[in-house]
Amino acid sequence: GGIHLRMASRKPLSRRGSVHLRKKRLLHKDPKAFVQDSTTSIVSTPTTILKPPLHVQHSGARLTLLSTGCLLKLLIGVANTVEIHHAHRLKNVVENRPPGVGLFTVSNHASMADPAIIANMYDWSQDLSCPQWPPWTLCTDTFFRVHPLLSFWLEAGKAMPITRASPKGLKQEYLRDFRDRLNAGEWCHLYPEGKITQPWRFPEGQSRLGKFLPGIGKLVTNCETPPLVVPIYHKGMHDILPEIVGDPRMPAKPKSLIPQIGKKVDIYIGEPVEISDLLEEADQSSEDVNSLERWQHETRDDLKKWLKISSRVRDAMRDLEEEAWANN
Repeated sequence: GGIHLRMASRKPLSRRGSVHLRKKRLLHKDPKAFVQDSTTSIVSTPTTILKPPLHVQHSGARLTLLSTGCLLKLLIGVANTVEIHHAHRLKNVVENRPPGVGLFTVSNHASMADPAIIANMYDWSQDLSCPQWPPWTLCTDTFFRVHPLLSFWLEAGKAMPITRASPKGLKQEYLRDFRDRLNAGEWCHLYPEGKITQPWRFPEGQSRLGKFLPGIGKLVTNCETPPLVVPIYHKGMHDILPEIVGDPRMPAKPKSLIPQIGKKVDIYIGEPVEISDLLEEADQSSEDVNSLERWQHETRDDLKKWLKISSRVRDAMRDLEEEAWANN
C-alpha cells in the first residue's frame, strides 16, 4: 500500500572523459567563489529523467509537507530556542549555485527529532512552492511498510527508503535513486554516521562525532557533475530527546517520545568542502567507466578512496563541532 516514489527508466550515463575532469577541477578548485558566480555554465544536463517530488504532484502532499514543516519549526523555534550560525552560507549555496549542480548537506545525528533541524536551518517560508526545500533524505525502508499513511507522509517530505544492513550494501538500488537526485542538481541531505550518536557515548574531552560511512564518497564520485558538499553541525537536540544512558556500544532508547521544552539548539553551517583532489584521484582508475558500471563495481581501492572523502568531510564537521562547544 501507499504511494511509492519510483524513478523513470534509468539509462547509463555518458562516459566521463577529460572534459568532465576539467569540470570537476573548476567546480571544486574554489567552491565558495564558484557558487557566487552562478552565471558560469560548465554543467551538463543529467540524462536520467526523474519524477517531480510528491508534493508537486499531489495537493494533499503539499499540505502535509507545509503542516509538518510548521510543526517542526514550532518544536525548536518556539517551544525551544534555536540559533543559526553562518546562515548566509546555506542561503548562498541553496539559491546561487549554478543549475545542474547538486547540493549535498550532511549533519550529525543526535535524535529522532533531527528533521526539525532541516525545517529550521533554511527559511523556506518565503516561497511556499518549496522548489528545493525540504532536501531529499534517506529513511529506513521498514517505516514505509508500517502503514500507507506513514508512507505517504514520508514521501510528502521527500524521504527515500534505504535498507539498513542490506547484503547489497552500497550497491543497493535505493541508494542509487538518491544519487540520481543529487546528480540531477537537487538538494540532498544525509546523516553520515548512519545512526544516532549522543554525547554520552563518548569519553569526556573527545569528539562527539561517530565514524562517517563511505557512502558520501561513493555518492559524490558517481555524479556527472560533483555536488557542493556542505557540513552542518547542531548542538542541543540530545537535550530535547535525551536517550537512556547505557552501554555506548549498543543502541539506546529515548527517555521519552515527548520532546523537552525550554532547551537551546545551535546550528552551525560550514563552507563547501574542498574535495577536488580526492575526486581526481578517484577518477584515475575508472575514467572510462560509465556511471551504472561504476555503481555496480566496487573494489577495495574504491572503498579506500570513498573513505578518504568521508574523512575529509568529517574533519570539516569536526571544526564546526569545536566551534559549537567552545561557545558552550
